[in-house]
Amino acid sequence: MNNVELTSTITDVVYDINRVGTISVYMTIPSLSGEVINIPYNSKLYLNDTVHLVNDAHGVVVKEITRNTNSKEVLLPTNCPYCNSELNGLKCTNFNCSGVLEKEIIGYLSYLGIHLLTPKYIEKLIDKALLLCHADLYHL
Repeated sequence: MNNVELTSTITDVVYDINRVGTISVYMTIPSLSGEVINIPYNSKLYLNDTVHLVNDAHGVVVKEITRNTNSKEVLLPTNCPYCNSELNGLKCTNFNCSGVLEKEIIGYLSYLGIHLLTPKYIEKLIDKALLLCHADLYHL
């Protein structure tokens, strides 16, 4: 398989959370096919930077990032994007964070081999306070 090189621009930054409350930062880049690619990144990000990517057997990899004159620095969040609690570094300090609960439930259901409840459905159940802990799954 040949390596394919792509050049694109960072259009947005999105955040995700895992089941232990650590926030991950992803740069959003439109691909050649019009899809949006979210690539994890662990350094300072600037909107409108030009990103040189390589699509190889291991997936899409950042080769180089070039700063443009119209680039704007993206500040890391100080509050959790899910529950708005204060972050300690990039870790949510709220033991009842809805984002953490969602990831825990998804992981628990996956472990049990249950794939009927989609992440969007789980998110809705949490938002409506119908799912506050793992035990609530047995009362749906």
